[in-house]
Amino acid sequence: MENMENQNLVQEFLFTLFGSFYQFCFNLQHRYEGAFPLNLNRIFSFFLATYDRNHDTFRIEILLIPSVILALLINHEFTIFEVLWTFSIYLEAVAIMPQLFMLSRTGAAETITAHYLFALGSYRGLYILNWVYRYYMENHLDVIALVAGVAQTVLYADFFYLYITRVVQQDKKLKKQIRELIFLQFSLIIHFFGMNKCSLFSFILILFISSVISNLNENSELILVQAIWRHGDRSPTKTFKTDKYQEENWPQGWGQLTPLGMAQHVELGQKLRKRYIQELNFVAPRYNSHEIYVRSTDWNRTLTSAISNFIGFYGPGSGEDYPKDLGPNNWPGWYVPIAIHSLPGTEDFMAPSETNCTRLRLTPEYNQSLNEFKWLLDLLSEKTEQKVDPFDMWMIDDAFYIEVVKLKGKPLVDWAEGNQTILDSIKELDYIQDRWTFGLGLFPSFLQNDLKPLGDANFRQEFSRILGGPILWKFITNMKEKLACLHRMNAVKEIDREIKGRTSPLGAPLCKWMNKMKYFAYSAHDSTLSSLFSALGFPKTNYDEDGYPHYSTCVTFELWRGKNTGEFNVKVILWKPSATPKEITKDIEGCQNSSTLEQFIKRSEPYKMLPSPKDYCSQLLKPLNGANNLINWKLKMLLLLAFFTTIFFTKKKLSNFDATNLRWSCKINESYKIKYKPP
Repeated sequence: MENMENQNLVQEFLFTLFGSFYQFCFNLQHRYEGAFPLNLNRIFSFFLATYDRNHDTFRIEILLIPSVILALLINHEFTIFEVLWTFSIYLEAVAIMPQLFMLSRTGAAETITAHYLFALGSYRGLYILNWVYRYYMENHLDVIALVAGVAQTVLYADFFYLYITRVVQQDKKLKKQIRELIFLQFSLIIHFFGMNKCSLFSFILILFISSVISNLNENSELILVQAIWRHGDRSPTKTFKTDKYQEENWPQGWGQLTPLGMAQHVELGQKLRKRYIQELNFVAPRYNSHEIYVRSTDWNRTLTSAISNFIGFYGPGSGEDYPKDLGPNNWPGWYVPIAIHSLPGTEDFMAPSETNCTRLRLTPEYNQSLNEFKWLLDLLSEKTEQKVDPFDMWMIDDAFYIEVVKLKGKPLVDWAEGNQTILDSIKELDYIQDRWTFGLGLFPSFLQNDLKPLGDANFRQEFSRILGGPILWKFITNMKEKLACLHRMNAVKEIDREIKGRTSPLGAPLCKWMNKMKYFAYSAHDSTLSSLFSALGFPKTNYDEDGYPHYSTCVTFELWRGKNTGEFNVKVILWKPSATPKEITKDIEGCQNSSTLEQFIKRSEPYKMLPSPKDYCSQLLKPLNGANNLINWKLKMLLLLAFFTTIFFTKKKLSNFDATNLRWSCKINESYKIKYKPP
């Protein structure tokens, strides 16, 4: 443990303090090379004899004054340091102009100056590649640096053109000198490091890899990771009454994780380990209860998936986290037990969502599907010997899918075996019902079936908010609490380091617990992920494809902080089984141009949950517009007709009423009454 802490200190010194060892070494080299010509001018006065005062008539005020004005007008923030930094960027972009001016007038360039500027130009070209890399990998774009860099590159290109046409082509010996200079520089490096060409290449390759790996930590640092995944491969959760394969046909019964499902999550855990332990050095390689919090729904398959996942995440250890002294026959390998927490299903927002919503049954689209698929529903009701409606399609489709995959060689029930029309129709209606449940947008092939706004109900927003909102806002709450506690960490008084009245899920003071927390993991269901995808604005139930997310599909939410800017950014990564992890942040609705935490919260505001799914589904629809205007108009006309009919007959009856016997009185108080008598 002590050795590991020492290694972490060394790593922090090399990579955190200096950004990266690669950058640190070459920054020192850059400073040395920049100071070397100045020292030569200072020490050896005869170098000054090469100065051409007659041709060097360029006035530096032409560069200084516009650079100062631009720095004052166009900057990231009007502070002294930002203005000075911006001024240096503008001035650096045009600093080559005096030399360019001299070269254009004389047609000659000093060898040392020409080579130095050639090297700087190459450096600028590589810098542009760095901008492209950071834009696509980190979503970072500095417009000021970009415009200034492009202007500088154009001036460098102009210098190279003049240098090649006026200097190199006029002096054939210079080409040989350039080749000899390059060879001499590499020879000095080889002599300095005592390397042969092969080892030199290896050294350069190591430096390059170090640069790429440390680039993620160079300008930003990871603050928090949250992962949510679907359980692994399982048996059917249930089936219809007349299915030939009932619970006794499955070794562990309904809805249980299979050995394949366990293996899927061990593999996922290994992928997560590679990124967050090995590549980013974020989570400790050994289990630390202060760093991770694991929560699962209260289902066997999700609990077992979480256990399997962390077998892959922590992997082989040194035996300090499990009783190795018991021997291999008494303890299973290097298995490290991880605490996994859960809530009752009625209190858990990650539990399988409410699909059989009464509110949906009142829509025209639902009734249209009853008519369109009446032949299928009647057939299924007859064959299964139970009443079947569109919300039962998932159960039948799921059972058939698993039976085909797991029970290879065994046929389905007679009426479904080989009947692709029935199987495709079941899947089609199941897809339609999925889109209803999660409030997804229009899908061309089901255009006539997708739910449209009806009365006061906007299903696209309402179901996304009700089902996906709680999951999305749990992640946002965790990120906000993490930042709130970070801001309080250095408070002078201990009482100010906590948020009054707030505790962790384990009952500890919130900030004491949250400041050490690095990794939240949630083990859930396919419907949980589909609900989340809906709240993120994805067009389909499995991000970019129809159907539920596959077994062991995972989504991670990373919170990054810029070291220089202090800005917090969200990065979302999709981990599909048997696929390379893919960043999907820019695909999130409202995050196409910015992934700052502030923007992520802003775009998520409409998905704050208001009623519970149960309360929402019990509400009646109130048609006000759209396709139901005709119904509203007819209802209003009937009410008006009833009202005027009542008035007409009442008036007719009153016209024949004998008022001579009418007597009435109204008591005002105990001592006073108004009495009316007809004349």
